[in-house]
Amino acid sequence: MAKIELLTHPKWLRLEHALRDIPRAHLLGYYEMLIHASYAQGCPDFRSADDLEFASGWIGEEGRWARALVRWGLVEELADGRLRIHDWLEHPPRTIQRRRSVHKWASAEGIEIPPSAKRGGMDGSGHSRPSAERRFGGNLSSGGHKADVRQTQSGRSPDTHPDPDPDPDPDPDPDPEINPPPTHPVNTVCPETETAPVSGPAPEPALLTYRCDGKITTWDLTASYLAELEQAFPSLDVLGECRKALAWIGADASRRKTARGMKRFLVGWLGRAQNSGRARGPVPAPPRSNNTGSQTAAIDYEALEAAFPGQFAAKAAAQRAARKDGV
Repeated sequence: MAKIELLTHPKWLRLEHALRDIPRAHLLGYYEMLIHASYAQGCPDFRSADDLEFASGWIGEEGRWARALVRWGLVEELADGRLRIHDWLEHPPRTIQRRRSVHKWASAEGIEIPPSAKRGGMDGSGHSRPSAERRFGGNLSSGGHKADVRQTQSGRSPDTHPDPDPDPDPDPDPDPEINPPPTHPVNTVCPETETAPVSGPAPEPALLTYRCDGKITTWDLTASYLAELEQAFPSLDVLGECRKALAWIGADASRRKTARGMKRFLVGWLGRAQNSGRARGPVPAPPRSNNTGSQTAAIDYEALEAAFPGQFAAKAAAQRAARKDGV
């Protein structure tokens, strides 16, 4: 949870003023969700503005929340493009500061651990502190030496005949992972949250590729999504309309959409095409036979092929060849 001083901090007040069209309680909620997400992952770093806004639960204009946090100093933009919550290690509760994952992240980033964040059983140098038995020179499991400890703490002299010094107890918190020296280059945001790559099916080939705005610069129309659109718009030449949309976007860079918004854009485009009357016409009906069984006219497969590309290609080709030969 953010500190109570946040609401009166100059940085926060400037942020509230910049986003004054959003209620103050909503801004605080977005920031609290961001803080809680950082506690859950054990570090304050986010790979991109999209990741940061997703962790915050932001529902406003894309990029606006991240830009405001960076502008007013609540989030820092690192040289590699990551975004880091400012002075994060100074603010979490001690239970968060003392997590092993937090110490791993700080060691990997070369950030000094505050004294308040040192884990139990460790002094400032990373070594175990002497136990109570070693400090008071007795075995605390025996009732008599508990009294010796109380007498020592109150200023009275302890028993002059203590038992022999017992074997030292094991370290209360032998944790060799605290502040380990980095042994390999760190190329992840939060090392402990990185998972091994999962092998999966190869990505589908792209039928059409659209240029996009934002971090993701392209979006691919795949065969599986084209099939979904064809089911939703059976009366349209969906692939032809998608090509028209590609040409429309390519003619003016200001028309580009974000990769996340491409599906919504195509559905809207196809809906307008269907409502405007660009739907394919009905299938030409074959001529009826007369009573003698002979057809009054031959079936025009070329017209059928023009209406339904690819479905009557072979018969249309045969019909053209027959017409060329004068049959």
